[in-house]
Amino acid sequence: MSVGPFEYGPVENCIKDICMAPSSTLDPESTEILETWAITFFIWLFLFTTAFLLVKWSKGDLRDWVMATPYYSGIVGLGTLWFSVFIGGFVIPDGQFGAWTHSLRQYTNVSVLVYYQPVRTLVPLGFSVATFGGLVALAEGWKRLLNNGDSGSKDYKIVGLFIIIALLILAIPIFGVIAAPSNLNAVRAWGLTFFLSVIVLSTLFSILEVSNDGSGLSGFSFSFLLSMWATLVIAGSFWVEASLSFARHIDRPIHLDASYASFLFTSLVPLFGSMTLFYSAQKKSSDTSFESRLLLISVAILFLVIAYVIFHQAGIYKALFDGNYNNTFLGLHQHIILSLDFIWLTYFGTELIDD
Repeated sequence: MSVGPFEYGPVENCIKDICMAPSSTLDPESTEILETWAITFFIWLFLFTTAFLLVKWSKGDLRDWVMATPYYSGIVGLGTLWFSVFIGGFVIPDGQFGAWTHSLRQYTNVSVLVYYQPVRTLVPLGFSVATFGGLVALAEGWKRLLNNGDSGSKDYKIVGLFIIIALLILAIPIFGVIAAPSNLNAVRAWGLTFFLSVIVLSTLFSILEVSNDGSGLSGFSFSFLLSMWATLVIAGSFWVEASLSFARHIDRPIHLDASYASFLFTSLVPLFGSMTLFYSAQKKSSDTSFESRLLLISVAILFLVIAYVIFHQAGIYKALFDGNYNNTFLGLHQHIILSLDFIWLTYFGTELIDD
């Protein structure tokens, strides 16, 4: 078995034709777990705060660059994904999942690729840039849609949503105050727990908005869509960072929980973002061609996600190819979904650049 230029040797104790990259499980009482959660939390806090403050206070040329962030961050995310797949074929030892130049059966997902350098550096940086772009898109969309362009009138509401989500994050995975359910494996425990929390928060926010302005059912629908988009982006951005921090070679169980949570949230962000913009344009009797195209991309993402869950749970790829290319097609399927997520963000960014 040959070794790539970064000197990774064979997987220890593996007698299979194709072996998986190493994985690890830390002691639940390990200080490394708490330290990693803390680092993840502060990275997430920095990204949110920076995005919010830049959108709020930037002017002139700086504002032009800030508005271009979602567009370019989507391109960075897309380029990071496929460049990592490409170089994975050359830096991963033959016989391990990911080295597709040895055999297409070894093509796999980012979760495995990120064990190897330089992918281990490229993916966290590139995906964090894309996450930052999504937060900028939310902050600007929030200001335009809820505040009618006024950068100060209702900012405290999105800050309030962030604080509540931050407290939930501190309570569930870090301090264990709230135990995540253990029998919801479809999207993993923390993902579904946070998704239910997002729905509750969005509903409460919408009721408060309607009670304040008396806008009725129409106002409730718009507020619910906007707040769902906001809370999905805020919570989802944390789980993206958590999945990057807890890679499989650090703690595989936490990585899987965080990855499924981020997969759920990033799949729904385009849908609720598109519906919010479409609903707002319809209320103003504006042309909805841009919003319709965004919505089309988001529906395609949702369709592919549902198909992925079905194919994964039912083992359809495994049955179709006698198990030889199951991981290959599951990995490719994931990469297509992630690509559409980045394309949606880039296309959303074209509207901000035009304005």
